[in-house]
Amino acid sequence: MAHPRVPSFNVGWQHLYEAAMLEVDDGLLPARIADARRAMHDRIEEVLTNPSSDEHRALGDALRTLRILEEVATREKTLH
Repeated sequence: MAHPRVPSFNVGWQHLYEAAMLEVDDGLLPARIADARRAMHDRIEEVLTNPSSDEHRALGDALRTLRILEEVATREKTLH
């Protein structure tokens, strides 16, 4: 039985992304988002040679999700 192709990602940015997505402390969230975004942008520069890669798409999706998380956190802060 053939195994599905598993993308080989550089997982450093993924760990920081997951830490941001799972952060429950509003005081730590902005720094977690900034750290993840910085690592993701660094990795994007590395994978630009293969813009159709699975990792490139995953990075784009993750950056969009971080932007939404940041917007929600900012909105929540102004409501409280």
